[in-house]
Amino acid sequence: MATPARRRPFALLRLLLLVGLALFVTGVAGLYLLRRVERGGEATEEARGLSSRRRGLVMAGRGFDYEISEGDRKLFHIKAKKIVSDKDDNFTLKGVELTLTRDNGDVYYIESDRGTYNLENEQATLTGNVLFRGPRDIELTAEGLELSRRGQQLTSTGRVEFRFLGAYSGSANHMRILRPRNRFLLMGRVEVDSLPGAAPPMALRSKRLLYERDDRRLHLEGDVTLRRGEDYLEARRLSLQLDPTEQGLEFARANWAVEGGLVRPAEGSGSNRLRFGGSQLSATFAEGSRQPRKLELESERQEEAWVAVADDGGLERRVRARYLVADFDELGRAQRAQGFGGVEIEERVAFSGESVVRRVCSETADATFLASGALGEVLLEGAVELEDAGTIAHGDRATADLESGLADLEGSDAFVLRRGGHLEAPRIVYRREAGEVEAGEGVRALIESRQGLEPGTDPARRQPIRIAAREAVWSDAENSVTFREQVRAWQGENLLLADKLIGELEADRLLAKGSVKTVWRPPAGKDPTKGPADEAPSGDRPAGGDTPGRSSASGGPALSGSEPLEIQAPSMTYARRERLVLYEGGARAQQAGRVLRCQDMRLELAEDDGFERLTCEGATRIEDPAAGNTVTGETAVYEPADRKARISGTPVVLRDRRGSQIQGRVLIYDFVTGTAEIQTEKAGPVASPPAAPAAPEQGQAGQP
Repeated sequence: MATPARRRPFALLRLLLLVGLALFVTGVAGLYLLRRVERGGEATEEARGLSSRRRGLVMAGRGFDYEISEGDRKLFHIKAKKIVSDKDDNFTLKGVELTLTRDNGDVYYIESDRGTYNLENEQATLTGNVLFRGPRDIELTAEGLELSRRGQQLTSTGRVEFRFLGAYSGSANHMRILRPRNRFLLMGRVEVDSLPGAAPPMALRSKRLLYERDDRRLHLEGDVTLRRGEDYLEARRLSLQLDPTEQGLEFARANWAVEGGLVRPAEGSGSNRLRFGGSQLSATFAEGSRQPRKLELESERQEEAWVAVADDGGLERRVRARYLVADFDELGRAQRAQGFGGVEIEERVAFSGESVVRRVCSETADATFLASGALGEVLLEGAVELEDAGTIAHGDRATADLESGLADLEGSDAFVLRRGGHLEAPRIVYRREAGEVEAGEGVRALIESRQGLEPGTDPARRQPIRIAAREAVWSDAENSVTFREQVRAWQGENLLLADKLIGELEADRLLAKGSVKTVWRPPAGKDPTKGPADEAPSGDRPAGGDTPGRSSASGGPALSGSEPLEIQAPSMTYARRERLVLYEGGARAQQAGRVLRCQDMRLELAEDDGFERLTCEGATRIEDPAAGNTVTGETAVYEPADRKARISGTPVVLRDRRGSQIQGRVLIYDFVTGTAEIQTEKAGPVASPPAAPAAPEQGQAGQP
């Protein structure tokens, strides 16, 4: 008998039923039979009428010993050591013993030190060491029991204690039984516990317990706590629907400050611990089992319903929502959770201040729990947000596998935030294990200017880089972000076009490949290339003229002046730390109609706005249509401080619009005046040269 009792912690309900039924039938039947008994012990006419109305009933008594039987079966037996009645129809019995046998053969026994009964108000009281015993090891003790309302209500006059099924014991401050409605009520510090040595131990606590036996419903109120081993349920109010055997559960509902937990074996070894909470809980149970099949949790006001599963390693997966539904497998392990009305899913480390490892939010979610307790695939809809390892992603909907770390987001406003910038695209895929974000179907990006497209700009005043491309991959392993197909990047007024753009975040470099084109635009109203030499009055500048060694032509806008500077090349590298921009594979720079070509072109950036030097190497060529001049050489160095380029080669050749040419090893070309100076000796730093005649023959004569 003990084993099934331990499997049924709600057997207390049967105890209450049996106590109430036995006491009512015993008290009413016994005392009514005695209401007209004369002191000589002879039955009244009413008692004899009862006997005569039931064929086969025999009433026999000797002294204060009365018995009702039917055939060979004893139905009712009452004994008392002494009975006294007075003129007010009050009867007092001492040393009372009552025995009742039900139709099913169950025998109930009650005894007390004394009993009283009043014929006028039809109320009876049993007092002094009241003891009740019934089948299946049911036993109850109390100081007193009162029968009132013609035996329809039975109330204890003090605290009651009980044992049942040989496995449980309990107590309550008061007990009341309403016979017509078959309701049993325990009040005031209700306690039920399994007996010592039970495995697992069970404990039930509440301030009020009501059992409606006809409907098989149990209601508990006031700081309700139900524990069985490591499983527990807490609430301010709890209602239970028992199955037809009254030994199992069909349904449970809890209200206000609900919290509970279940411990179940995990897949393989170990265990997973499920906890849940909310303002309201509804639960259904598997038939013939104590395992839950479904939990429904609701929240009120600012509270949230939640379900959390933690493994032995301390990693907890928690699902929060305004309304939450959790499904369980046959072993009572969570296998699915659906959230509605603002869902938040977290993975956190419980033993380190519950620090959040990753978080997913949405309007609705459908999450799968694995047998290990981990979260598997999660379907999210509406205002999706994912936060994981410094990555924050948004979308209209998403599919995520939190165990493998894969998230696929979609939506017209989908974007991902990472340290240093963000990506926008109709579809974004996040791979945690690879540390990678992939965006496709049209990407827009904003990169905070760790590396700027605007040469030399003060970092404090840099604008972010905006990029558009067909697709992009942001990799933690390579610490880079790569844009492919139809790449367009701009920063302020500066523009870059390329087939592929790679941002190396650790090295602080930008690599552009495939039909690279950059357009540098100086800020409005400011020439980023002007240096101190540009501040001198125009009258102090050297004038063009017929000075030997100098060729002159009509002037125009200077290279890298206020007009945009456009540079094209197969590839470009911008190294911010070294303050270098390198174009390779055949570069072409153009500004205000002037063109500079070479194999490789390098910009050395200045601390302030602008750049300090532009260097060309390999097959260098300068075309100045406004002055009518063309210069070819091997290398060229342009310094914007004086607007002059120093071209060297073997030889350097200058041709003008008339077809004349001069050549030498070094040529200084002035972009302001459109004039050139041939140097026959190795030259030092570029300085303002004397005027040179326009005739090419003079330049020829100056050759080494």
